[in-house]
Amino acid sequence: MTDKPQWTGTTTYLREGGIPCYDYPEMAARALAALTRYNSLRSRKKDEVTVFDDVDRAKAKEIIGKESGTGRLGSASVYEILKLYVIPVVRSEFAGNAEEAVAASKK
Repeated sequence: MTDKPQWTGTTTYLREGGIPCYDYPEMAARALAALTRYNSLRSRKKDEVTVFDDVDRAKAKEIIGKESGTGRLGSASVYEILKLYVIPVVRSEFAGNAEEAVAASKK
């Protein structure tokens, strides 16, 4: 099908019929690869949800409650909640000026 008007008409007809039609083989290959990845995700084994008993949920709710009126959590609150849920984070320290930053960097 090298005749452009015929090719355009045919692809339009196929698309209207709900049949995938790609202009280039690479586009079809990409679509098939995406379908394969999707199938892998959908067919993976589903385990039981793990419940963690070592979390201080009450303290986390308290922190969120304090900042609920602002619509977002400050970074200090986020780090504290991550610590409550035993999620490792890089040690950080807040500095109000250059001297505090230098002192914090030496810790």
